Amino acid sequence: MVKKQNNYVRFTTFIKQPILEFKLKDWSSTLLFSCQSKILGSGVKQDKENDLLLSGNVTDNVTESNNPDLYAYIDNLKFNDEIMLLVIGHPDKLNVKASVFQKEPDGDYDKSNWELFWQVYNLIQFHDYFSLEREEKTESKKEGLNDVLSYFESKYHPIISALFDKKIQFNTEYDFELLNDDTIVAQATLGSEQNKFFLNPFNEESREEFVKAGYKEFNVENFNIDNI
Repeated sequence: MVKKQNNYVRFTTFIKQPILEFKLKDWSSTLLFSCQSKILGSGVKQDKENDLLLSGNVTDNVTESNNPDLYAYIDNLKFNDEIMLLVIGHPDKLNVKASVFQKEPDGDYDKSNWELFWQVYNLIQFHDYFSLEREEKTESKKEGLNDVLSYFESKYHPIISALFDKKIQFNTEYDFELLNDDTIVAQATLGSEQNKFFLNPFNEESREEFVKAGYKEFNVENFNIDNI
């Protein structure tokens, strides 16, 4: 749903603010708030926002609601338990809050769930959220290789290990993004602004924007650290 509505919501945001600068926070709020099965169908009980975001306990903290004074529970983001985002949004100014929850799977992460997680994370990063990653950074500011590898699918691990060994700058946690002022114009799974390369663009539009900006595309099969 998030992926399919991406272009549509951009379009409606531009209609709403045709002569104003494009605001990522407003755009992301609109898209996230639209991910309800029924608008204001479920609301967070009064003063229970943090309880919900810290515990993930929907049963005790969410109720049926048509009350615009309550935070709405964004219930149409269907995650697996292995990694998920719990999102709430307030109708007044579309204020959004979220929290990350994770249960390590026995094997690889489910691909579709993993992709949904990062699609939604790309939206909630502009808002207040409780992040497992942020807590880990507080305990240890310097990331080790294993920490970096945990953010990527296993097929990228040899590439990341090579980049890490060579001390080549790349995105170590989140998706690699190309910005025009404050607007994201292209995204890929892995890339480097310093060395001008990218892998696995999210769509053809992203590929074209990276190439136009002078980036070189690699994939898992043809990547060679000596060509960076």
